[in-house]
Amino acid sequence: MDLNETGHKQLLEFQEAIYHLLNIHNEEMIAGGGIDLGTGLNIQAAVLLKTAMELYTIHFSKDEPIHKILDVAKSTLQHVRVRTELETAPQTYH
Repeated sequence: MDLNETGHKQLLEFQEAIYHLLNIHNEEMIAGGGIDLGTGLNIQAAVLLKTAMELYTIHFSKDEPIHKILDVAKSTLQHVRVRTELETAPQTYH
């Protein structure tokens, strides 16, 4: 899927809104002391993945396009890992 500039901006805004909601949930979870951050992140990721699968099954009547999307997602895992490590790395200012 190729996104024009407006579509890409909307995608980033939507992703930012999701991360904002997840961060609020993380803060509440940590404050409550019931679940550690790692477990919470795994729960959040599982819910988001399940939700994505549900949305794809609503949109696509056959499984093949969903399998292709998942294959693309798997093939980009290393790129995503590098990007998120860069984005979450502590910054040192001199």
